[in-house]
Amino acid sequence: MSPFLSTLGGGSVQGFKAMAGGGATGGQDASDPAASVKALDGQPNGYYYVSLNNGTVQYGRVESLGSGPYMFMRVLHQHHTSLFSSQSNAWSKNTGDPRTYADRGQSWTYSIMGGAGNMEDPSGYSEWYAKWEGISGYNQWKQTSNPLNTQSSVSGYQGINIDSGYGTWGGISRSDDPSATEWDGHIGGSWWYSWGNYRNHSPYFPVAGNDKQWCDLWCRW
Repeated sequence: MSPFLSTLGGGSVQGFKAMAGGGATGGQDASDPAASVKALDGQPNGYYYVSLNNGTVQYGRVESLGSGPYMFMRVLHQHHTSLFSSQSNAWSKNTGDPRTYADRGQSWTYSIMGGAGNMEDPSGYSEWYAKWEGISGYNQWKQTSNPLNTQSSVSGYQGINIDSGYGTWGGISRSDDPSATEWDGHIGGSWWYSWGNYRNHSPYFPVAGNDKQWCDLWCRW
């Protein structure tokens, strides 16, 4: 399947690849995407096409996670053995291989974060679910600021379930140390709670005062 497909309304559908051995859940295809991840609440975990706010369609893994439980789409997974090489790489890598929640922690890296600016609900919020190796539980929150173009600050932050709040934890924004990582959750401080890492710390990714081997990030809108 071509990475550029036409929608029924004319625009473009970017970032698609057919999964090896199969496609979307229930025979769904790019011409009939879900209106949002929230529209999939109550559906089975699986691979879905979902509309973004700019009219494009994103293919990915959607699973029931968090305090709802609600459906979230995986937007990033990174293992310390596979670093991103550039911002464009951190925004889009291995987009046809989103994998399941159970695959977190494997030596594999994935990102569709380039679409994050169009992952908002009608009230302007995006909701996030983050999991790191070695951290008990998860962090789930909402925010209105776009992590693609907001650095060292977060607007509209609402914590929903925060199991790790080290230092100045406060959501996701572009990092104060862009040579080390594209995003972090230690707002206005060092690069703890990093996502989109360009290098390791000592020796893994810095999370909550310690280094961890992988990070996993999901979003719903």
